Amino acid sequence: MQELRALTKERLGKPNFAIHKLSTESKDWASVVEKGSFFASFELYDSFEDFLEEIALDKKITVLDISKYLLAVQPMSNLKLQKMIYLVYADYLVKTKKALFDEQIIAMQYGPLIPEVYDAYKVHGRDEIETNSKKVILDEITLPMALAKILQADDSKAILESIKQTIENYGSKTASQLVDITY
Repeated sequence: MQELRALTKERLGKPNFAIHKLSTESKDWASVVEKGSFFASFELYDSFEDFLEEIALDKKITVLDISKYLLAVQPMSNLKLQKMIYLVYADYLVKTKKALFDEQIIAMQYGPLIPEVYDAYKVHGRDEIETNSKKVILDEITLPMALAKILQADDSKAILESIKQTIENYGSKTASQLVDITY
């Protein structure tokens, strides 16, 4: 077990999973589910290497993770969201010298655009995007569920700092003002 933990920590930094050890009557997965029905929804991997790859992918931040968090903090139009994400990305890049996410940012008539974000929210047209983002209440502090994914990232502090800085600097600006700033 110690070896597995050490390997996981080496590959993933701060791992976010638990290991259950139990005895069953056979090596068949059905015998595990018989021990506890909550095991029925678990994913199975052929190797520990496959498992580590999946965990690493799950920790990776996507542009939609950033958009969900921004929308949970402040409703905005798709156009404003595009510009806010670009500004978060730029702030993070300057501070860390690393890309925040893998999705491509393209230059368009009204400035930077991320196709995945546009496609996800285009049904809202020019209207503000209201999310039904679930909230978690911890000691009377309400937090958006979108925060959970960001907190799993190894550099969550830097990501959250860039988001916070961007909201403070640009959150009160209109989409048109942000177009002028980012164009």
